[in-house]
Amino acid sequence: MLPHGYSLSLILAFFPQTWFKIMHPILEAYQKGEKISAEKERMINIESMKIIGSIFAVFAIGAAIVHMNLNGQLSLYTF
Repeated sequence: MLPHGYSLSLILAFFPQTWFKIMHPILEAYQKGEKISAEKERMINIESMKIIGSIFAVFAIGAAIVHMNLNGQLSLYTF
């Protein structure tokens, strides 16, 4: 079972340290045939939300893009 589905797992794969921190407890529980403890599940959710928050922050900053207009002048483009 992937944490939060394929889309977030794909994004988490770009951050190997976080990926392993999230996936190792899941794999250990799976190999032992156990369910994930509530504490481990909470840790997984917190780590996942940190990554999601960071990505949204990058997109929010990226919403203000500096670009060149036709006259070659720099201007700030915001949504």
